[in-house]
Amino acid sequence: MSRSHKHFGPGVTKTTTGMARILHVVTAVPPQVCGVGDYGAAVNAKLIEEYGFQSELWTPRADTTSQKSVELGAALSGVEAVILEYSLYAYQRYGIPRWMLRTLADWKTGHKRLVTIFHELFATGMPWSTAFWTSAPQQYVSRAIARLSDGVVTTTEPNAKILRNWSPEKEPVVLAVPSNIGELPALNGQRENSVVVFGLSGSRRRAYLNPSETWAALGKVLGKATLHDVGPPVDLPLEELTGLPCVVHGEIPPAEVSSILSKARWGVIDYSRSTLPKSGVFAAFCAHGVAPIVLQHSTPPGTGLQNGREFVDFSANRILPANPEEISRNAYAWYRTHSVGEHARAIHRLLGIV
Repeated sequence: MSRSHKHFGPGVTKTTTGMARILHVVTAVPPQVCGVGDYGAAVNAKLIEEYGFQSELWTPRADTTSQKSVELGAALSGVEAVILEYSLYAYQRYGIPRWMLRTLADWKTGHKRLVTIFHELFATGMPWSTAFWTSAPQQYVSRAIARLSDGVVTTTEPNAKILRNWSPEKEPVVLAVPSNIGELPALNGQRENSVVVFGLSGSRRRAYLNPSETWAALGKVLGKATLHDVGPPVDLPLEELTGLPCVVHGEIPPAEVSSILSKARWGVIDYSRSTLPKSGVFAAFCAHGVAPIVLQHSTPPGTGLQNGREFVDFSANRILPANPEEISRNAYAWYRTHSVGEHARAIHRLLGIV
């Protein structure tokens, strides 16, 4: 993964109080459950901890775009730099937040700096879908924000390729998403014979509702493993579907999730609709040295991930390696290249605060 970048003009100078005022625009503020919001909060806390930033999390509260624009304009008063977590539909119903583009363009004068983390660029779809008709205006707004930005970060190489075409003078920083529920400072060699299914209800339901032969085969190779279900209710007969004894934890604090993962040997994920570097659950597994078992995914080559090395693609091969510790070590090593600290370090450099 590329982590190079260019410096775009003069940096932001700290105020007389010794702090540059930074507004960190996020899709949602915890405790509201939102992957992008959790990411923003984790990175923001690391920026404050490591660099002493005066960085404030902000998310739009108003219902109409005109009110959102007024809210953002007021929040930008006296702000020297903005970190924008850009995710299409969080800011406008059809993923076309022109109000945000206009407000940021009005604000960005002089040496003010904008760093944008692109979690999404635009949607695509068939001609009878809404995504097809909104794709062009979504691209227009995303491209304009990319060109307005002094530095950009994205989670996948395909997104980076598009961003390079939009703004050839800016080299995107490419970092897979980090864990939102903590990281192990070092690998723990003591693992229970347990498997974790963790995340939002939709992704966990996909995992549990895989064909029965998938779980039957998985049960044979896992042996007497206990399954830990972590997240909102899925309303499914878990033991009947998986054939494994299950402990249902429900929604628990991040520290408790981290504790469960730090002891688990395996984690199961179904991410059929996207690529693994975009998955916060996959990141959480890797950050805790949990060997990921992937039931479905659409990860393209060039991500730095390899089946049988950092994860096990169970749909391709119905066996598990005899040495899960090797998968654990490889997954953890891959994760350390894009930990929360690495994201904060990249954003700090792009902001150019001096």
